[in-house]
Amino acid sequence: MVLLSVKRGDEVLFLFETSVKEKTDSVLRDLVALYNGQLKIQRVCMEIEELAEHGTMVPAEMIGLNEDQREELKLKDVWADKCIPSGGFTINKDPLLRRNGQQPTEAMQKVLANAMTDAKAMVNRVRYGA
Repeated sequence: MVLLSVKRGDEVLFLFETSVKEKTDSVLRDLVALYNGQLKIQRVCMEIEELAEHGTMVPAEMIGLNEDQREELKLKDVWADKCIPSGGFTINKDPLLRRNGQQPTEAMQKVLANAMTDAKAMVNRVRYGA
C-alpha cells in the first residue's frame, strides 16, 4: 500500500491510500474527483451561509436591481411565494441584491449551520482510498 499526502502549498488537503498496482491515470482521476468534491462542498456551504442570512436567490434577471428598478421593469420574484422558509422568516435585506431577504428563523438557521458543520467535518483532512 502507498499513502499519498495531497497538498496545496504547505497545507495538507487529504491523505489517499492506494496500491502500487494502480495505474497513475486512475489514481490521478480519483484524486481530482475527491478534490473537486471538496471544493463543491465548500461552495455549497458558503451558499448555505448566505441562505441563512438573506434567504433564497432572486431570479437571474433581478440580481443587482433595487426595489425601484424591479418595479420599473415590472419584474417579480415568482419563487419568493413558493420558497418560504419552514417555520417562517424575518426580513433581512441583502446588501448585494442577490437574495430576497427572507431570512429563516433562528431554529432553521441552526439546522442549516449544523448541516454545514457536518459536511465540512466529513471532508476535512480525511483519509480516502481502498
